[in-house]
Amino acid sequence: MNLALFFGDRWRSLRLMGRTDDRAQLERLLPLLRRPKSRPGEVTWRGHRLRYADGPSLYYQLAEIYLQGVYDFETANPTPRILDVGGNMGIAALRFREMHPQASITTFEADPKIAQILQDNLTRAGDHRTAVVAAAAWVRTGEIGFNATGDDSGNIQADLPTKLPCVDILDYFDAPIDFLKLDVEGAEYDLLAHLQQHGALTQVRQMFLELHHWPANPEPPRFQEILATLTAAGFSYRLSAAGVFHPGSEGGDLAQSGNMLTLRAWRR
Repeated sequence: MNLALFFGDRWRSLRLMGRTDDRAQLERLLPLLRRPKSRPGEVTWRGHRLRYADGPSLYYQLAEIYLQGVYDFETANPTPRILDVGGNMGIAALRFREMHPQASITTFEADPKIAQILQDNLTRAGDHRTAVVAAAAWVRTGEIGFNATGDDSGNIQADLPTKLPCVDILDYFDAPIDFLKLDVEGAEYDLLAHLQQHGALTQVRQMFLELHHWPANPEPPRFQEILATLTAAGFSYRLSAAGVFHPGSEGGDLAQSGNMLTLRAWRR
């Protein structure tokens, strides 16, 4: 037993006794960061039991979505239409439903095991309205190679022998979309180009993207493609770093793969 961790957990429990705010609840969940990767479990969050596929992923998602409000948006539409592309365990969908109770929400998750966790979490929270698409959002309908990692970094790799269902994202752009969340671990370049090619981005009012570049990729980052696409489609945007560089590293060495930039865009 690690006594430092044991007494640290005990002191944290005493210090947070009686507090029910989100920050205190999240601090109680710090042990999730010590959980082995891709080991499932359950926790309590805001009075509901949450299933998770990966403890560290859950912790960081709760911090970003609830404490930082990365997906929070304002709209005059009382029944906004929201596409949650890359739904993972459903934390974003839960937040969307909380912020916009009458919203029409569709969430996509390719990994079938994680899609079931997503559905269970929505059901436990009493959300029977959000539509769950257990398939990868892609540029066509059929099957696609997918690297199911068991956490929040699963990604499309067309040449993999393991094939999972995919749907053409264009099929969901037949009406205005108040908010598009796109977190698809590198597939964002192909998806946005596909939507722009067919004039579908004109349906989107606001969006949040994660832009990825894998360190093993010898090609230079393609961020400029996304920015050019959004500018051509009439969007303004704000970029934020995602904390992936080693502090003070010469040349900006990557501290981890992916999630290099986040982007919030809105129609001009």
